[in-house]
Amino acid sequence: AVDCLDHVEERNGVLRLVALQRTDEMQLQPLDPAPVLPALLGFLNTVLAKDTLTGGQRGLDPLVQLFLGHGDQLDRPRGRIGQCLQDLIAACGYLIGEGGVRHGAMKHRASAFRKFANAAHTAARHTAPLPGGFFLTDPARIADPLPLIGKLPDGVGVIIRHFGDADAVAEASDLVAECRRSGRTVLIAADPALAADTGADGVHWPFRLRHQARRHRGRFGIMTLSVHSARELAAARASSADAFILSTLFASASPTAGAPIGLSRLAATVRTSDRPIYALGGIDAINAERVAAISGFASVSGFLDLA
Repeated sequence: AVDCLDHVEERNGVLRLVALQRTDEMQLQPLDPAPVLPALLGFLNTVLAKDTLTGGQRGLDPLVQLFLGHGDQLDRPRGRIGQCLQDLIAACGYLIGEGGVRHGAMKHRASAFRKFANAAHTAARHTAPLPGGFFLTDPARIADPLPLIGKLPDGVGVIIRHFGDADAVAEASDLVAECRRSGRTVLIAADPALAADTGADGVHWPFRLRHQARRHRGRFGIMTLSVHSARELAAARASSADAFILSTLFASASPTAGAPIGLSRLAATVRTSDRPIYALGGIDAINAERVAAISGFASVSGFLDLA
């Protein structure tokens, strides 16, 4: 005997049962739920016309009680119908599952956006007039950063790092233009010529190139400098950088990440700095607000939560 239907299809306006199988043999495939849901609703309407739910109950619980009865044993003769109802509900749940995943992803992005926006607003107390946060591009980890830049909240700037990658150099103009359209601060890392050519706001310097920053002081409005230790930070104070990007805050998958310093050491470092500090390393939507209570923040892959 066949326990239940696999799925339905519609031909010439008529719903047909297709590929009847035992429930333990069913192999459901993702389908468009549009033709299935009307069939399920019609089925429920027919059954509920005979058995009226009382007490104003809502949701699936009264349906399960109606068809399965009370306790663990199926009531007869409703047991077979109840099993079919369970299978139909499970099948439709599977069919709309992809939509549920999409909805969940949208909620996750919205939550991440809100947390980064709050973090940028909070961090601006430590970094103004510079942005509260920075998104650092990396061609090895994010092949196309342009769509992501358009999804960043206000108060997050962009540092374009090409690391000599020809494609990344070529797309720098588009990235700067997108930042201009959205009113974002944008810097080019280690390439003052490219920064000038693209109209970027300034240059971000690796620590090893800190002495070049002095030669370009009057050329750009903003310059930042990377530091990786207390000793480098002490040396950086002699530079003309407007802010420092300090790593590594939390454990990070970056191949250049050092030992994490944690929030306590970050707070102590910020108290001794005469310029804004942006923490970098392992920062994402979950911890950005905690970091922002202490300093600015910067991230590479953490902003992928917005993608």
